[in-house]
Amino acid sequence: MSHLHIRLFGPLQMHCQGKMVVSFPTKYAAELLSYLLVNPAQRHAREKMVALLWPDCSAQQGRARLSTTLWRLRNVFSQLELAAEDFLLCERDWVSWQPSRPFTLDITQFNDQLLAARSTDQPQAQTAALETAVSLYHGEFCEGLYTDWCLIERERYARAYLSALGQLMQNAISTHAYPKAIALGQAILAQDPLREEVHRALIICYGRNNQPAQAVKQFQLCASLLQTELGIMPMPETIAAFQQILSEGVVVVIEHQHTTSQQQQALQTALRDFQKAGEHLQQLL
Repeated sequence: MSHLHIRLFGPLQMHCQGKMVVSFPTKYAAELLSYLLVNPAQRHAREKMVALLWPDCSAQQGRARLSTTLWRLRNVFSQLELAAEDFLLCERDWVSWQPSRPFTLDITQFNDQLLAARSTDQPQAQTAALETAVSLYHGEFCEGLYTDWCLIERERYARAYLSALGQLMQNAISTHAYPKAIALGQAILAQDPLREEVHRALIICYGRNNQPAQAVKQFQLCASLLQTELGIMPMPETIAAFQQILSEGVVVVIEHQHTTSQQQQALQTALRDFQKAGEHLQQLL
């Protein structure tokens, strides 16, 4: 039996046995399907759906538009050689997503993996579940749709995604997997660049991974963002972490006296960066 896969992270996508739909006839068709998927097995009154999709329309005009949109959705299923009736129930007064055949939905898989991560006390199992959840997040929920309910769900899933990344970063740090922790931290900052605790963790990770110059750059970026966007200085904990890296910088150079000239030059450059950053820190203080 053919299996339908639906993706709500990023632009709405449907695919089945090599066929894919990524372009929906109207944004209303995409939003209607998305809403039904997020609220399955419920009978949604047609008047409710009209008010959601066309709040400024008359009741008669709204019902006509809803009927047209449902017809367009049936055509979308036809493109995948599927019968819409196997997934959508459309009665005179209500519509519902009530599939009678198997399908997968990325947000359901995402939620299931987060639940699995919360339900285990085994670090490896938790990490595996979180990594699976993160891999499913291909972009913002229902990208391109901007009605209130979409924005609420988008924010909720974005927070859950960042939380999963944060937990993975903590797990990586606890096992001294600093390159992995750094990649996860940068992924968090790509979504939310003002997360000072993540900047601080990255400063520490760079230091522990023998990348002092990157630690300096991370602190400078953090301080600049906080000053520009919020008009504040880094927290004492962040400054303390940075000062620790600064104090270790001289040791790093001394311990590498027998490295190649190229490595020595890189270390000396890092030390000069430390000194400049230290001067900048004193100015901030």
